[in-house]
Amino acid sequence: MAFSDIIVVLNFIKNKLIAVQPNIDLRHVNKYSVENNIKWLECFIDTLFCVLRKNESYKVIRVKDYKLKNDSDLITDNRTYLIKVKYCTKSGDSCRNIPLIFKWSQLTNNDAKSYKAVLNYVVKEIDNYIKGYQAAGTIPFLC
Repeated sequence: MAFSDIIVVLNFIKNKLIAVQPNIDLRHVNKYSVENNIKWLECFIDTLFCVLRKNESYKVIRVKDYKLKNDSDLITDNRTYLIKVKYCTKSGDSCRNIPLIFKWSQLTNNDAKSYKAVLNYVVKEIDNYIKGYQAAGTIPFLC
């Protein structure tokens, strides 16, 4: 049951990261600095995680997130969001940490295509996590 809720959370994040991409085109990112564009996107991402933290509709899991700045003080450094998912099992509480890394240092240009590439990398990461949880959810049926 917890894996099902985790998959729902991951799909929610993934779909929002895909849905925001047309807004990047509308913003005309080349008119703003890289730092300003990253702040703008991180504000959206922070709001997204705020919604997840406050949402109590998930039956089994609790979601927390931690925004970690990677090694540098530069604004264009990578940003890791560590999603902590806590749930109960027969043997006690269990916790899963799911890191999502926004590789801002990989930006090649200050254009919409580059920002979308960073988001699409995270979407691909999320897809891999979803596949893993779907596979883990089918193990009891294979035994």
